[in-house]
Amino acid sequence: MSQTGNIKNQLTNVDLFTFGTSISTFSGMWQSIWTWNLMAFALIHCVGAIVCLINMRNDVQKRHLWLIPVVFTGLGMLIPLTAGVITATLIAGVYSSAGFKMTTTEAFGYGVGHCVLYVFSALSRNLASL
Repeated sequence: MSQTGNIKNQLTNVDLFTFGTSISTFSGMWQSIWTWNLMAFALIHCVGAIVCLINMRNDVQKRHLWLIPVVFTGLGMLIPLTAGVITATLIAGVYSSAGFKMTTTEAFGYGVGHCVLYVFSALSRNLASL
């Protein structure tokens, strides 16, 4: 089998929702961490967009206010597409170079933990400016 087919099989064989299974390849670790990171950021930004839409539902005179939650959610996905990719690559690189196996529970912890730390730091900076 070719190298490309081998990598493709490794990427698709990781089951993210079966906790406790072992991941031994760099690509599997990277994919698991980054996917959980992306899902956590998507959930938080979609909830924020829904709250924004609910609060702005009575502003009938401003026709384009619905764009604010859409842009908010879109810009919120830039964080896992940049910082999430970098941190997932670094964590997976350390694990694979040390020869450790990662469980899907650890990947969940790293992915969601990165999101929680980011939200905590953003809120603490926001509270300090009030």
